[in-house]
Amino acid sequence: MNQLLAPILSSLVGGLLVAIPTLWKIYRSDRRQTARVASAFRGEISAILNLYRRREYLALHKERLREWEEKNDEVSFPSDYEERTRDRIYQSNASRIGLLPEPIPGKIATFYTLLDGIHEDLAKMSRGALKSVPREAKITYYRQFVSIMEEMISLAEELEDELSDHAGR
Repeated sequence: MNQLLAPILSSLVGGLLVAIPTLWKIYRSDRRQTARVASAFRGEISAILNLYRRREYLALHKERLREWEEKNDEVSFPSDYEERTRDRIYQSNASRIGLLPEPIPGKIATFYTLLDGIHEDLAKMSRGALKSVPREAKITYYRQFVSIMEEMISLAEELEDELSDHAGR
């Protein structure tokens, strides 16, 4: 029986000795790609988050909402919003998002969807699309806008931490 198993075991061990370095190389390559994608997304999300913090966007919008709710003044939206190219990392890496572990890809997609919603709302308000809407409806719209911004910032903070864990590998 040993004479029968010896060639089989020898072939199996030889095959493993050839396959293990190849599999290890593939594994390391996947980890490096995951780290690069995580690092790119973390960089862009952190930059967006830092911009919102430095310019105190959330505090500004909350204060504006509070003033509108307390006073009976007419609600008027800023008219100086300009569209620009944004989310370059997301646009160029969306196809590689699946390299990241769950639930990060879904959170990233949600973050950018919320961010796009904020930009769309700013553009809508800036164009005067809500001009003929009653005051209370404008305040409700703006309250939802602020809520979306809060959710986006909270998600960005989560992602910043989670992506850091994968970017450093």
